[in-house]
Amino acid sequence: MPLSRLSGLAAVAALALAASSAMATFYSTEASFTAAIQPVRYVEDFSNFTFGNPLNGTQLTWAAPGGNGYGWTASAAQGLYSNISSLSTNVAFDPLTITFSGNPVTAVGGNITNTDITGAIIPGTINITLTDGTVTSVTNQTSGSFWGYTSNTGVPIASASFVTAGTTNGWPQIDHFYAAQRNVPEPATLGMAAMGFGALATRRRRSR
Repeated sequence: MPLSRLSGLAAVAALALAASSAMATFYSTEASFTAAIQPVRYVEDFSNFTFGNPLNGTQLTWAAPGGNGYGWTASAAQGLYSNISSLSTNVAFDPLTITFSGNPVTAVGGNITNTDITGAIIPGTINITLTDGTVTSVTNQTSGSFWGYTSNTGVPIASASFVTAGTTNGWPQIDHFYAAQRNVPEPATLGMAAMGFGALATRRRRSR
């Protein structure tokens, strides 16, 4: 039975990708992810969050401060909970959903982990669903693990959902969370590439 952090507190006072798609690119390091996104982005570190403050399980939504034209709102049907410098849910197996606003988002990433009722990171799988149709997962993340995603279709991501899978009580947690746009080739670069392909095709025709 899923446990609530509130009831639990009263009682007790790398990376594995499960799915991939040609329409997306996944990243297991922050360096590779940031190299693939535009420099103007919003990163939320939840620096003022402590365990149970400001979110203690009674809040269903929380609006991030936002920055650089990006914003988002977190929600969980059974309540949100703040861990130390990170965001989670109050009840095990309750999806944590991030709904984006402001600039279109085509890249998301961060430290995505599974925790126990005290907020400690434990082995487990987090299933991730994006509104562009992507479904993937991360498994047995640690505090230093990173997961990143860029959409190769250019279709904006309206929201991202994170939920613990399996039979052991677990709570999804996000930290150092990016909202951004992926890098796209400059028009001039595309033009030069097209010219190169055209010249190659011409040479091939001439050599027949």
